[in-house]
Amino acid sequence: MQYCRAGIVTAVSVYSNGVTMKKLYFAAIIAVLVLAGCSSKSPDKLQAFSGEAFAYDLGDGGWDVNASVRVKGFLQKEANNVFSSNLTYTVDLVTPSGVTKAKLYTGAASQESKEKLSDIPLESQFELDSTYTAGEYKVIFNIFDELGNQKATFEKRLELAND
Repeated sequence: MQYCRAGIVTAVSVYSNGVTMKKLYFAAIIAVLVLAGCSSKSPDKLQAFSGEAFAYDLGDGGWDVNASVRVKGFLQKEANNVFSSNLTYTVDLVTPSGVTKAKLYTGAASQESKEKLSDIPLESQFELDSTYTAGEYKVIFNIFDELGNQKATFEKRLELAND
């Protein structure tokens, strides 16, 4: 904001020496544009980060998969000094052969807080049967901000290995 004020003062002072109505009008337009450019805040972009994915061998050939990711940049509504957010998400799995198993997990994260939230954790847990063989898989989080109408995706590698 400090630079915005300096820009307005500069624009007005440059055109106020030898004041004519045309120069004053032009200086006012420049001042308004500088002020508008400085005061507008672009909305945050929905971003997923710090993802993890791992699996436990269930002993019967199946797997218990746990995956999580953190999300920031979602819209928060404030009412009565309480901030609220509403995220929904699905988790897909891409097999080593490239086949996508869609929506193995569906979840929602609606939170309320007296302080603005910086990020929210999203977690999933699902089982894979014995048809899922050892190999490198990909876990994909498909995240939707219901309040901000934004989407984000996050991919994390998952290795299934028979010990």
